[in-house]
Amino acid sequence: MAAGLPEDLATPALVIRLDRVRANVAELRRRAGGPERLRPHLKTSKIPEVWALLLEAGLRACKCATTREAAVLLELAGRRSERVDLLVAFAHRGANLARLAALAAAHPGQRLAVLAEEPEQAAAAAAAGLGVFLDLDPGDHRSGVPLADRQRARAVAAAAGPALAGCHFYEGGIRDADPERRRRRAWEGYARLLSTVDELGLGGLEIVTSGTPTFDAALAFPGFAGRRHRVSPGTVILHDLASGELGVAGFQPAATVLSTVISVPTAGRATLDAGAKALDAACGVPNCAVVGRPELEPLAPSEEHLPLRVLAGPPLRHGERLELVPRHVCPTVNLHDRAFLVADGAGRLVPVAARGHEVGPDPLPAR
Repeated sequence: MAAGLPEDLATPALVIRLDRVRANVAELRRRAGGPERLRPHLKTSKIPEVWALLLEAGLRACKCATTREAAVLLELAGRRSERVDLLVAFAHRGANLARLAALAAAHPGQRLAVLAEEPEQAAAAAAAGLGVFLDLDPGDHRSGVPLADRQRARAVAAAAGPALAGCHFYEGGIRDADPERRRRRAWEGYARLLSTVDELGLGGLEIVTSGTPTFDAALAFPGFAGRRHRVSPGTVILHDLASGELGVAGFQPAATVLSTVISVPTAGRATLDAGAKALDAACGVPNCAVVGRPELEPLAPSEEHLPLRVLAGPPLRHGERLELVPRHVCPTVNLHDRAFLVADGAGRLVPVAARGHEVGPDPLPAR
């Protein structure tokens, strides 16, 4: 079930089909009505050749998490002579903040902003020449100023001064399996968000919300009409099993992991070479599905091994190659140094340039 992939491609291998990426980007644009309401998160794909398809589709406002992701995007934009508007959606401090300031100075034509949840942090980012987004906590207590703490929110906004570019509200904890319940919970949060933003006098700034599970709900929320609002899904660019299980329909799995059968202990069992170091395992069991083979049930992986249960049909053969769709694609991509890109009947290996983290004081060049 690995048709079209070269026999000399060593496994486990991350495979990205660019035609599916293009289709997913086009579907995202269609649902948003154009690029104006989109700030897609780059943490999922991490590959400049994939990000180039976003730029080609007119999506120049993006979001990322790490300094490496920021460095790789800015380098890509520079090579293409394009301007981007990048929100580093993380409360970076110390050496990390200094690195972002250096990136901003090295790319003066680009817009670069960070999150802040306390006045000192906002002031430091502004002094470093970075834009600031006030991070507001939807109630998950992962990061941000609680919506009820208006005094602290005002202090952050004041400390940012003219560098204040918007408000950030990530309701990623809303993952109800029922899409209607997910929509209701999201809309309740958006109503509280707008009440806070308007009371703070920040209603004219950009508002960034919503990952993959709730971006449709945010686009449909009446209160965002007429405002500068963007959603920031990232998983939809590559899609995965978890998103499909949440009812996020209309997108195609663009990333798979090619794997080889290395052991056939019994007729009803087999083992692949794609363990937890090739496919994210924190998402639970099963952590993937075998493309085109519903009779094969992935079991709990170890570091380099993925056992399968053969529920029907003949036993698997040693050396047989299978493609696996990850349950959680974001950390899966981050596990691989290189990816095999498939486009127009041809393929090539490219670096997963934005994986991992930079370690200072002299960050590695973009891979």
